Amino acid sequence: MKLTKLINSKVLALTLGLTAFSMAGMISTAPASFGTATHKNPNWQMLGPNNSPVNNGVVWSLDNGLTWGNTSHIQVGQTVKFKIEVRKHLWGTHAYDQLGVWIDTDLNGNFSGNLVYQDRWNFKAELNAQVPAHWNITYTDTPNQWYWNPTQNRTMSRHTADSSRYFTFDQTFNNAGTTWFRSRVVCNFDLEDQARNNPLLGTQIQATGNYYQGEVEDYKFIVEETIPEPSTLGLLGLGLISLAAFYRRRRS
Repeated sequence: MKLTKLINSKVLALTLGLTAFSMAGMISTAPASFGTATHKNPNWQMLGPNNSPVNNGVVWSLDNGLTWGNTSHIQVGQTVKFKIEVRKHLWGTHAYDQLGVWIDTDLNGNFSGNLVYQDRWNFKAELNAQVPAHWNITYTDTPNQWYWNPTQNRTMSRHTADSSRYFTFDQTFNNAGTTWFRSRVVCNFDLEDQARNNPLLGTQIQATGNYYQGEVEDYKFIVEETIPEPSTLGLLGLGLISLAAFYRRRRS
């Protein structure tokens, strides 16, 4: 009986662990006012080197790229350089991966109108030399577009790619307070499905809603008012003392 309980507890712990791992990047973590973003399958494209249970796809620099990290405190007026890793785990049969970034720069508690960066990875064109020759890929007349030969076995799309591309951009924070950052990657098939279901949205990547493929990561930032350095405060104090002494002399 005890052995059975022990085995069951270990199975339960393993199941919970696998569930936590599989949920990585599949649902957003920002407060509810920002809207929910969900993904069902991060196996084709992801943020970061793997679909780890922790955010690992975005780093940023406060010194224009000399050093990188994940400090959550920045100062008003500071320009931050962001670097995002988009990783291809499996090749897939789509044409490109779309990246979108939103920051609540006006501190209104949502991402509406706050798309600050977007780009796409036309990986089939850029990594053409790495595509197995027997895939028989044919390019169309449209640049960076291609189609799958109907006679080709679609299981080839599950071949491992394990390639990354890095995207960088600068953002200046002008308002003090708590702000949120959302990064999202998705394949063009999801965007085309979105356009068919909602023509008003077209193929523009959205901050909220569900996409089948891809991954989402949310980050919280504290933007603080600039604090004068001690030397500056000392000079200011000395100036005030001198000014007070000057007025005392004038009165006497």
